Amino acid sequence: GYVGTGDDVLIGGVIVHGTEPATLVVRARGPSMAAVVPSLAGQLLNDPRVRLFDVTGAQIGSNDTWETQDGGAIPAHLQPTDPAEAAMRVTLQPGAYTAIVDGADGGTGIGIVEVIEVNE
Repeated sequence: GYVGTGDDVLIGGVIVHGTEPATLVVRARGPSMAAVVPSLAGQLLNDPRVRLFDVTGAQIGSNDTWETQDGGAIPAHLQPTDPAEAAMRVTLQPGAYTAIVDGADGGTGIGIVEVIEVNE
Protein backbone atom coordinates (compact mmCIF):
# COMPACT_ATOMS: atom_id res chain seq x y z
CA GLY A 1 0.00 0.00 0.00
CA TYR A 2 0.93 3.65 -0.29
CA VAL A 3 2.69 5.18 2.72
CA GLY A 4 2.46 8.93 3.08
CA THR A 5 3.26 11.28 5.93
CA GLY A 6 1.41 12.21 9.12
CA ASP A 7 -1.64 10.01 9.56
CA ASP A 8 -1.32 8.61 6.02
CA VAL A 9 0.38 5.35 7.08
CA LEU A 10 0.09 1.66 6.25
CA ILE A 11 -1.76 -0.31 8.93
CA GLY A 12 -1.92 -4.06 9.41
CA GLY A 13 -3.69 -6.02 12.11
CA VAL A 14 -2.99 -9.42 13.60
CA ILE A 15 -4.84 -11.54 16.13
CA VAL A 16 -3.07 -14.20 18.18
CA HIS A 17 -5.67 -16.90 18.86
CA GLY A 18 -5.77 -19.59 21.51
CA THR A 19 -4.30 -19.66 25.00
CA GLU A 20 -0.58 -19.83 24.21
CA PRO A 21 1.76 -17.01 23.12
CA ALA A 22 2.97 -16.88 19.52
CA THR A 23 6.39 -15.87 18.23
CA LEU A 24 6.11 -13.69 15.15
CA VAL A 25 8.32 -11.75 12.78
CA VAL A 26 6.78 -8.41 11.82
CA ARG A 27 8.36 -6.89 8.70
CA ALA A 28 8.02 -3.63 6.79
CA ARG A 29 9.53 -3.80 3.34
CA GLY A 30 9.98 -1.37 0.49
CA PRO A 31 13.26 -1.41 -1.45
CA SER A 32 13.48 -5.19 -1.85
CA MET A 33 10.10 -5.29 -3.59
CA ALA A 34 11.78 -3.93 -6.74
CA ALA A 35 13.25 -7.40 -7.33
CA VAL A 36 9.73 -8.90 -7.41
CA VAL A 37 7.85 -6.04 -9.10
CA PRO A 38 10.40 -4.08 -11.18
CA SER A 39 7.74 -1.67 -12.43
CA LEU A 40 7.53 -0.24 -8.87
CA ALA A 41 11.17 0.87 -8.84
CA GLY A 42 11.32 4.55 -7.99
CA GLN A 43 7.94 4.42 -6.22
CA LEU A 44 8.93 2.28 -3.23
CA LEU A 45 9.28 3.39 0.39
CA ASN A 46 13.07 3.66 0.78
CA ASP A 47 13.37 3.49 4.58
CA PRO A 48 10.35 1.76 6.17
CA ARG A 49 9.77 1.77 9.92
CA VAL A 50 7.37 -0.57 11.70
CA ARG A 51 5.79 0.02 15.09
CA LEU A 52 3.69 -2.56 16.94
CA PHE A 53 0.84 -1.66 19.30
CA ASP A 54 -1.39 -3.68 21.60
CA VAL A 55 -5.17 -3.35 21.89
CA THR A 56 -4.85 -0.48 24.40
CA GLY A 57 -2.75 1.55 21.96
CA ALA A 58 0.49 1.06 23.90
CA GLN A 59 3.54 0.69 21.68
CA ILE A 60 5.23 -2.63 22.39
CA GLY A 61 7.92 -2.60 19.71
CA SER A 62 9.53 -0.56 16.97
CA ASN A 63 12.23 -1.06 14.34
CA ASP A 64 13.55 0.79 11.32
CA THR A 65 16.71 -1.18 10.52
CA TRP A 66 16.13 -4.91 10.84
CA GLU A 67 19.74 -5.77 11.73
CA THR A 68 19.37 -3.81 14.98
CA GLN A 69 16.10 -5.40 16.14
CA ASP A 70 15.56 -6.59 19.70
CA GLY A 71 13.82 -9.71 20.92
CA GLY A 72 15.89 -12.50 19.41
CA ALA A 73 17.39 -13.30 16.08
CA ILE A 74 15.26 -13.26 12.97
CA PRO A 75 15.50 -16.62 11.18
CA ALA A 76 17.64 -16.43 8.06
CA HIS A 77 14.74 -17.22 5.71
CA LEU A 78 12.72 -14.29 7.14
CA GLN A 79 15.48 -11.66 7.10
CA PRO A 80 14.82 -8.76 4.72
CA THR A 81 17.28 -8.57 1.83
CA ASP A 82 17.74 -4.81 2.16
CA PRO A 83 19.39 -3.38 5.32
CA ALA A 84 17.10 -0.32 5.21
CA GLU A 85 14.04 -2.47 5.78
CA ALA A 86 12.44 -3.07 9.16
CA ALA A 87 11.75 -6.30 11.01
CA MET A 88 11.36 -7.45 14.57
CA ARG A 89 10.83 -10.75 16.30
CA VAL A 90 8.27 -10.66 19.09
CA THR A 91 6.48 -13.13 21.30
CA LEU A 92 2.89 -12.03 21.88
CA GLN A 93 0.17 -13.20 24.22
CA PRO A 94 -3.23 -14.00 22.70
CA GLY A 95 -5.00 -10.81 21.66
CA ALA A 96 -5.21 -8.15 18.96
CA TYR A 97 -2.25 -6.11 17.72
CA THR A 98 -1.70 -3.38 15.14
CA ALA A 99 1.41 -2.82 13.02
CA ILE A 100 1.93 0.65 11.58
CA VAL A 101 4.40 1.38 8.78
CA ASP A 102 5.72 4.83 7.95
CA GLY A 103 8.89 6.30 6.47
CA ALA A 104 11.66 6.39 9.10
CA ASP A 105 13.18 9.32 7.24
CA GLY A 106 9.82 10.98 6.58
CA GLY A 107 9.80 9.50 3.09
CA THR A 108 6.80 8.25 1.16
CA GLY A 109 6.16 5.42 -1.27
CA ILE A 110 4.78 1.93 -1.66
CA GLY A 111 5.48 -0.57 1.10
CA ILE A 112 4.20 -3.77 2.61
CA VAL A 113 3.65 -4.97 6.17
CA GLU A 114 3.98 -8.68 6.87
CA VAL A 115 3.38 -10.80 9.96
CA ILE A 116 4.79 -14.33 9.89
CA GLU A 117 4.61 -16.93 12.66
CA VAL A 118 7.97 -18.44 13.63
CA ASN A 119 7.77 -22.19 14.24
CA GLU A 120 11.26 -23.15 15.42
